[in-house]
Amino acid sequence: MAYKAEAEFRLRDYSMEIGLREPITLQELIESHRGLRKNNITFTQHLREATIEAREEAYKQAYNDKVENGFISIDDLRSMTVAELCLLVEK
Repeated sequence: MAYKAEAEFRLRDYSMEIGLREPITLQELIESHRGLRKNNITFTQHLREATIEAREEAYKQAYNDKVENGFISIDDLRSMTVAELCLLVEK
């Protein structure tokens, strides 16, 4: 019996905390939580897909900047051998 009173008190307290006029039921809380979990899974999946897409696009852009447009960083130049520099200039 004490457990039920404690649960009802916590549900009432939480209901007030989130601005509800009436206390939320345990079933409503569970359904709400399930909906939030479902939305979180969907959001995380979309975020993962967008991250992969952005990473692939950044790689393509970096490749184009470096190879097709001839852009190369100072650090890359420092690490290249004379033979690699000759090949770069030749292209």
